[in-house]
Amino acid sequence: MTVGWEAYGELNEARDNAILITHFFSGTSHAVGRYGADGEPPTDGLKEALKLVTLNANHWQWANEAFNRDWADDARDPAQDITARYAIEQTLDDIAAARAALSDANHRLYLVRANQTFMAGYGDSLEAGLAAIEAPILMLYSENDLVFAPEGVRRTAELIEADGTEVTLETLEGNRGHLDGVVAIEQACDTLRAFLE
Repeated sequence: MTVGWEAYGELNEARDNAILITHFFSGTSHAVGRYGADGEPPTDGLKEALKLVTLNANHWQWANEAFNRDWADDARDPAQDITARYAIEQTLDDIAAARAALSDANHRLYLVRANQTFMAGYGDSLEAGLAAIEAPILMLYSENDLVFAPEGVRRTAELIEADGTEVTLETLEGNRGHLDGVVAIEQACDTLRAFLE
């Protein structure tokens, strides 16, 4: 078996700064965006990734209320036709396609890696990084968030408060999960205003 690869930059001393970019996301295995004769980047993998991001950013309550088990095409029952789709499937595909048209798969991979490797304070531990925070903190969260679990948000607040740092914790109500931080942010207007003043 022949395996082709390209490398850019240099490994650090710990040898932990490598990012694997798979063929499916880059289309040509070129990390710097050499997409072939037509110059068009591949988007299939990116669309699937963005579809999952959209689904996970929302709570199942929203999905049930917005779509129930509605069909994408009123004339085609998904229980009778394997190629028929539910409305939520079509909507997620449409959202992903629109987002992919404005995105680049390689940049998405770097964003994911940045999120994976981030640790507050970049110290020896999360606790040490959070303990170094001295400025007052405002944390808004949703109990339905499937991205940032509410237990984790509350635990983070406790760790920041442990050395006396002021933390304001406010819950946003809604059925959108992680996206309540966008679509329900008006609930925190007074809290935000008071915090910033």
